[in-house]
Amino acid sequence: MESLILLLTGCIGGLLSGLFGIGGGVIYVIVFQAYFQRNFPQYNGHTLVEQVIANSILAVCFGSFSGVIRQIKLKNFYPKEVLLTGMGALLTGITATWWIHRWESFDKSIFFILFTVFLLPILIKVLPSKAKTQENLVVSNVFFFITGLITGICTAFTGLGGGVVVNPMLHGIKNYPIKRSFSIAQGVMMMTTLVITLYNYWNATIHQQSIFHLSMLIPVVVGVVFMAPIGVSLAQKISAMVLQKLFVIFAILIIGYNLIQIYQSWHSS
Repeated sequence: MESLILLLTGCIGGLLSGLFGIGGGVIYVIVFQAYFQRNFPQYNGHTLVEQVIANSILAVCFGSFSGVIRQIKLKNFYPKEVLLTGMGALLTGITATWWIHRWESFDKSIFFILFTVFLLPILIKVLPSKAKTQENLVVSNVFFFITGLITGICTAFTGLGGGVVVNPMLHGIKNYPIKRSFSIAQGVMMMTTLVITLYNYWNATIHQQSIFHLSMLIPVVVGVVFMAPIGVSLAQKISAMVLQKLFVIFAILIIGYNLIQIYQSWHSS
């Protein structure tokens, strides 16, 4: 039953990754936390958060890689924009990951607060509006790089993958085409999560720690790889307005869950 739940988690995460370019981390962090608390009760506080983030980032990596392949086949991939944004994301992502491994007081309550803070821009900047998307809009290289800097911090501290930053920044602030924004988000996530995963593995090896749990990850990855391309294909067929509305509804549900988790953390402490 547990493997089936993990497989379903991967399917949902992969679908979300393909549809919205958010990597599925919003699903993984919830399920992975429950998995660790059930199977590894010795994980708590900083260790629990560290494990959840690292494994979520690895799952996001597989989903974004699968999604990018599909985007390339659909000729909806933008390597220059991905590279510019990804360079900024790698700079802050690795720095923040290094800090997390050493920040012993980084616990569940702080994690969910940061999680919620990074999700809130979705409601502010991705809500459907009367502003017209500019298909031929030219966005400066500096703006892509700044978007990447914020994305790297979000990825490292929350395990979300960074799409929740790229989409509001490009589509919400600049009125960049939302489907193009989703594609760029997937490319940036692929770059960032791959490098952070390698760093996490190296850090765990140096300290002789266990960081990745294959019994949990394999069913998730199978679901992710299967459903991410399907999500990409669906995103190309669904209107931009519908995608915006679905994106915001999903964000509201996750924020509500996060607020409950924050309240429970404070109430129990």
